[in-house]
Amino acid sequence: MTNLFSEVGEKIASFLRERTDYGVSTASPSIAQLNEFFETFSMGELLPYRSYDPAKQIFYNENSVGFVLETNPLVGCSEDMQREISGLFQHTLPEGSPRQWSGF
Repeated sequence: MTNLFSEVGEKIASFLRERTDYGVSTASPSIAQLNEFFETFSMGELLPYRSYDPAKQIFYNENSVGFVLETNPLVGCSEDMQREISGLFQHTLPEGSPRQWSGF
């Protein structure tokens, strides 16, 4: 089914004279090296997390502790929601504390 959508998308893009050659080919030597690497090592071995306490929901890292804040996309959120999120980062977390963002 995914291939069907890709084919239709490519046909529409070519009709509109848009590029369709984005990304890296699956035959790329870099992709082959990454696949070989991940057959041996897990993603968790690359990250600094050493353990996770499910009761406290805290990750223990090499030199710190951390937590994950999962939210819905904030596209179109209200000003109140923006103030709440911004207050979390401005007043709750210590100044200069590192932050990581991941979007999925």
